[in-house]
Formats: sequence, structure tokens, C-alpha cells
Amino acid sequence: MDSVNVNAEGERGASPLHYCCIHDSVECMEILLNKGANIFSYDLEHTYPVHVAIANVSRKCLNLLFKMEAYLQGNNLNRSIESHEMKSSITMATQRTHVLRNNNNNNNKHIVKYDLENQSQFNQSDIKKKSIDLNQSDYHRSQQENCLIHLTDCEGETPLHAAFCLEHNAFILAKQNDDSTPVHYACMKDDLECVQLMFEADPSIKSIVLQMQDKNGYTPLHLAAVYNHEKLVTYLVEQGSPLEMTETNGWTPLLLAAMKGAFQTCIQLLRLGANPNAHDSSNRNLEELFKRLVNEKDKYGTTPLHYSTKMGNLGATIEFVLRGASALERDNERNTSLHTAAYYGRLHTCEKLLATSHGMRAMNCPDAVGRLPLHVAVEHGHIEIVKMFIDRGCLFRKCHLGNTPLHYVSIGGCIKICKLLLQSSPSLLNQTNFHGMTALHYAAKENNAEVLDYLLTSKAKILPDKDGIYFVTYALQRRNYETMKAIVTHSRWPELHGMLDNTSQCPVDGFIRNMPSMCKIFYDFSILQRPMNPCEKPPQDPMKRIKLMVELKREELLIHPLCKAYLERKWQTYGRWVQLCASVYYAVLLFAITCLVLGHSPIRHVENIDKISSCSELVS
Repeated sequence: MDSVNVNAEGERGASPLHYCCIHDSVECMEILLNKGANIFSYDLEHTYPVHVAIANVSRKCLNLLFKMEAYLQGNNLNRSIESHEMKSSITMATQRTHVLRNNNNNNNKHIVKYDLENQSQFNQSDIKKKSIDLNQSDYHRSQQENCLIHLTDCEGETPLHAAFCLEHNAFILAKQNDDSTPVHYACMKDDLECVQLMFEADPSIKSIVLQMQDKNGYTPLHLAAVYNHEKLVTYLVEQGSPLEMTETNGWTPLLLAAMKGAFQTCIQLLRLGANPNAHDSSNRNLEELFKRLVNEKDKYGTTPLHYSTKMGNLGATIEFVLRGASALERDNERNTSLHTAAYYGRLHTCEKLLATSHGMRAMNCPDAVGRLPLHVAVEHGHIEIVKMFIDRGCLFRKCHLGNTPLHYVSIGGCIKICKLLLQSSPSLLNQTNFHGMTALHYAAKENNAEVLDYLLTSKAKILPDKDGIYFVTYALQRRNYETMKAIVTHSRWPELHGMLDNTSQCPVDGFIRNMPSMCKIFYDFSILQRPMNPCEKPPQDPMKRIKLMVELKREELLIHPLCKAYLERKWQTYGRWVQLCASVYYAVLLFAITCLVLGHSPIRHVENIDKISSCSELVS
């Protein structure tokens, strides 16, 4: 061990002590220190073991480092150093901040406590205030450079500041290279408890630190406001933080918060008495900044006007519009604020938006799938908004899928809007989308029986889509009971039945296979045998429905009164006569065979009578 270099450099210049501090390996550190390891060694980032111990919450190693320092320096640790002469730094690098945030807070507090105890040792002895001459200052400064508590890394960070950065409870007025104090960092990270503990530790410095500015001119209140920390802003103002102190651009905390979109702290600052008429160095006030922000978008592309229309805040919507908010601004899905208002049914909001200079353009603006605000209002059943759009001359355009407003009302299911659209534009009734689907198809798919019934009553054409599928097939596939009930009870049911009977999409076969309960709701012989037109060919198997029931074991259908009546009618019509004829035929056949057998005994049957000799002749 004597031949081993205990200060050998490893990865990125780290000494063995650095690695001990990473893993809090106090036993290894004791061995290294006994062999002369240098506690003041640093790596390529100018980070000392004490920094690493703080960053990794290695309390045991930290304790041992300070004991070793006391051993090396003897009693010199009691020498005083004025706090304004300390060239200490502020928090550890951001990369280490995340590591400490995940560590145990109790361990952190113990480390801070130990740091403060060491810090207090430097501040206890009095330098007799300003009686120190230059030589004494140089002497103390040289002593400071050899104290662990004052060691700085490449960013000017001391161990004490590392604890501050990571929600520790220590307190000093030291600055980092950018003139930030620990209070600045605590305000940036919304650590209200840490700020309270620092102020309680030394109330006399509150007024000083609250007015201290970093190199950007930010006070702690500026940072709390710009990061939207509402409670922290309230506390700082209560502690005497100046509301109208400006940074380098002349921005007060209120103007800076408004510029960065921190609306919660803006409102709180106004409640606390901030001057809303304050101007920055460019003579811009809060209203000017508001005009710049009124059309700003978040990560979803949503503007404040979108949010006000969504929440139904009519007053905010009016204010946004008056200050230049545009109804043509779109979010990431290309929805305008008028789309949002139509979606949530905000009638008065829609009126205000349409009254703007660009409201009519917004009414005919499509979203990402080509839907107008009219399509959105129709689908969600907001009839008053639909009326307003129609009265304002909204176009009945198709979306990118070819769907008209009537398609969307078939999806939404509002019968009043359906009637309104057909009254306004009857040509919508039989229009198809790009897949060949009519409004009947969507009403059947979405189980909107009332709309489907009205469309059938309005003489909508029964058309297949481009896949050859009729609307009734969609209803059967989805087992939409209400829709199928509306279809079979409608006056146009015979037309539909005659069109699809004896095809693969026959609704009656579908009832028997998928919805047997539908066969029970009406008594109609046409289900089992449809009346034939003179020009039609007779069916090859008139009893196929009964056979299908037998095949699928639909016992509940076979015992249905309709089936019983159908079979009884068949019996009365021709069944009994056919059965009688068959019985007579078999009876005559049986009688003939019986007579033949009885009249022709096998004993009397001979092949050649001449060849037969009498028995007496044969014997003689």
C-alpha cells in the first residue's frame, strides 16, 4: 500500500477520494486519508471531494473530510472571515441538481446543518469590523482558500450553495458567477419552505437580499413571478419585496410575468398592489404586452381565445377580441376558436366571434379534416348555433371525407337539426360521401332510430355504398335494436324487403341469424313468404325460412304464433290434400300387393306340369 499513489487521477481527473464520496465509503476514505490522500485535490471540472460528497448526500464522508481539515489546520478554523469578502459561489451544476432532488431530504438537512456549523466557525471570531488592514485581509484570504467550506468548482459553486440549490435550509448572502444568491435559486425552484427558513435564520438580511439583483437585473420576486410561483410571490411581497423594482430592460415583476405568460402571478401581483400602468424602457405597459400575448399559442397551438371560448367565459372572450385576438388563429388540429365555441355550444360566444371583422371568414374555415364550425355544431346537437350559422349564410360544404352536414346530424342524432337542414337544403337528402355512404348509412350505424325514420319518411333513396352494403346491413352487423325496429315498422319496409329478399343481405335472414328477437315484435306472413309480383319468378324453396330456423335451432321462433299460423295455413291450403293423396296412393298400393300375395300361393306354383310323375309310378 505504501507504493500506491493515493492521489492518482482516474476518469476525468477524479481522485480515489472522489469515488469514496460518490459511494459514501467512509472506511476506504479513512484508509486513504491515513496514507496521506489530499482532501484538496480536484478533477478536470475543478470539483473537490467535498462537492462530490454534497452532491451524493454522503454524510459520513463529509463529516470525515471536515474532521481531516480540522486535524490539518489545527485551531485555525476559528479565524473569522467577513461574509462580504467570501468569494463563494452558488449552486452545483444543473447536472447534479437532479441527482440530489431524488435523495432523502432528511439526509440533506443533516448535511446543511453540518455545513452551517462549519460556516459559523468562520464567522464567530470578530475581525473587529473594519480595523483589519490589507495584510490581515490577504492572510485571511489565503486561509480561506484552504478551507473546504469555501472551495469552489469551475462554476464558482461552494458546498454550502449546493445544499441551497437542492432545497437545503442553510442561508448566506454569497453570490454565484452570475450574481445569483441562494434565495434567487430557491425562488426559481418554488422552494417556499427554504426561503422561509433562510429569512427566519437571519431576519436582518431580508431587506438586503430581496433587493439584490443578478446579472440580468432579476430580484427574487422577478424570478418567482416569471416562473409562475403564486404562493412564493405572495410571501415575498409580504416580507417587503419591492413591487416596482425593474431589471435591465425596465421590466417590473408584473411586466416580466406578463411577458412570459405567467398569468397566475400576474393576477396575484395586481391583487397585491402592483402598478398596472408601469412602463418598461421602451415605454410599453401591461396593455401593450397583453396585445403581444393575446394570440400566443401553447404547445397544443391553443390561444387564450380558444381557452376562453372553451370555458364559456364571455367576458374574457370580449376582452380578448377587443385587444386584437383573432378568431382565425388555429390550434394544432386546425380548429379555430369558433370551432371550439361550436363544439361546446357557446351561443353568445359564437355571436361575438361572428360580429368581428374576420368572423364570417372563420365561419367557413375548415379544420384538419375539413369540417366547418357548422359540421361541429350539427354533430353535437347545438340547434341554436346551427340556426345562427344558417341565417348568416354558412356554406353546406363537404368535409375531406365527403360528409355533408346531414351526414354529421345522422351521427349526432338530433332530429330537430335534421329537419332544419332538410328544410334549408333538400338536396342534402341523397348526397353520398366519397365511400358512397348516405345519411341513412350513418344513422343505421350510430343507432339513431329517430333520424333514420325521418329520412325514410322523407323518401331517402335506398342505395348501397361502394362496397355494395345497404344501411340495414350496418344496423344488423352492429345489432342496433332500436334502428332495426324503426326499419321493420316503417311503411317502406316492404320496399326494402322486396329489394333485398333472396340476397346475401336479406334482413329477414339476418334477423333469424343475429337478432331473433326482432322476429317476435310483429306478425307478418311476408317475413316467411313475401307476396310475389306477377313478373317475379317463384322462389325455389318457399319454406327456406322455416328450415333456417330448424337448422339454427331457433325454438323460440318455431313456436312463435306467426310460424304456427303460417304452417296451419299451409296445411289448410294444400298440405292436407297432398297428405290425403299420398295416403290413398299408399293404401291402394298396399291393397294390390296384398291381393297378389294372397291369390298366388307358392304351393300351386309349378314350372312344367308334364314332367311331373305320380309318386306310385316312381315307386314301381
